[in-house]
Amino acid sequence: MTYTQEWPIETMQEQYEPPLLEIVDLRVWYGAATALKGVDFIVERGEVVVIIGSNGAGQTTIMKTISGVVELRKTVEGQVLFYGTDIAGQQTHKIQQLGISHVPEGRRIFPESTVEENLMLGAYTRFKRERGAIAGDLDAIFDRFPVLGERRKRPAGYLSGGEQQMLAIGRALMSRPFLLLLDEPSLGLAPLIVADVFEIIKELAAGGTTILLVEQMANMALEIADRAYVLETGEITLEGTGAQLLEDPRVKEAYLGA
Repeated sequence: MTYTQEWPIETMQEQYEPPLLEIVDLRVWYGAATALKGVDFIVERGEVVVIIGSNGAGQTTIMKTISGVVELRKTVEGQVLFYGTDIAGQQTHKIQQLGISHVPEGRRIFPESTVEENLMLGAYTRFKRERGAIAGDLDAIFDRFPVLGERRKRPAGYLSGGEQQMLAIGRALMSRPFLLLLDEPSLGLAPLIVADVFEIIKELAAGGTTILLVEQMANMALEIADRAYVLETGEITLEGTGAQLLEDPRVKEAYLGA
């Protein structure tokens, strides 16, 4: 299954060439504290773009701002251009309808709801117009993640950490996104499970899903990145291909333990 949405943005696709996403002079404050200081970057259609940085550098703020998550005392300036249209400040469900799905840091599944109920929540913006297709997409998720199919009627809180991450990704895919935001998908997972998660990301990318990835496992993230950015205290300080940043001595020293 290819997770490519065909509504409601097809006319926008005709009018705008890539970049799929363009962040222009993005500045974010939480009260008096500055989180982002004029961030600029692009994500081209079909790419895996990675943002690396230390904890607290502002990566999660970028992801939440793109997906429209509103937080107390948060002030935003700048543009979030999706297919050339500024979506900054729009409501989260409207952003999802346009084709952006966010897998948040810490997964944020609903532990008391079943696996299947969690997945169906990912498709809630499609119920009125695509009810018939949703069942097929659910089957496709279970084909991709067989363990979720085996546990479809089980409360999601009983899943292992790796299974919960699969569920969070599957839930995001149920909206048929053009752009998948993955915020720290390796967080709290054992090394073998982290490797499995990165295999899933590579499979999604090979299938044509555009991915913006924030990740502390810099080495693994840069290995699968088409392009990458280094974020330090709210500013982009380096950019290049994944291969270029893997060989950059500043990146090696700061993030790769070399």
